[in-house]
Amino acid sequence: MAVERTTDPLERATTALRDEPEAGWVEVSQSVMSRVRTLVTPASAVVTFDATGSSQRGERGSVVRVSGRVLTPLLRAAVDTPDRAADSIDIEVADERCSSIHLSLVCRYGVDLNAEGRDARAAVAAVVREVLGADLAFDAERDITVEVVDVVEGDPHAQ
Repeated sequence: MAVERTTDPLERATTALRDEPEAGWVEVSQSVMSRVRTLVTPASAVVTFDATGSSQRGERGSVVRVSGRVLTPLLRAAVDTPDRAADSIDIEVADERCSSIHLSLVCRYGVDLNAEGRDARAAVAAVVREVLGADLAFDAERDITVEVVDVVEGDPHAQ
């Protein structure tokens, strides 16, 4: 491989790469892409309930499920305000039911943290009721935990 002498290092590198044989590139590319595909966070399906607390609907006993990938952005949108932002939202699923939700918040300096936590829990509970329905085994006071993980000056969404 002959590389012409030039003062521009980028041009030299480009020329060298173009002259390099491509053997093995396809295998490397496939390996990288297969690893990237595994980075997608798996989401559990969560069973929904009707107004009576039944998960089965209709004569055939159909069961409706909602993906955690759908539920998480709805929870984040409900929780985020100018004074607080969801740092993380973890939905735990047991036997296809939402068994608990762990919410970590970043709040603006100077706000009442207890009030922000209560309001965030209420917002999460409202989304759970709206999206998942009346799961009689889910108790918002017991099953939704809220933790303030940081207090910042300025916009909590920018952290």
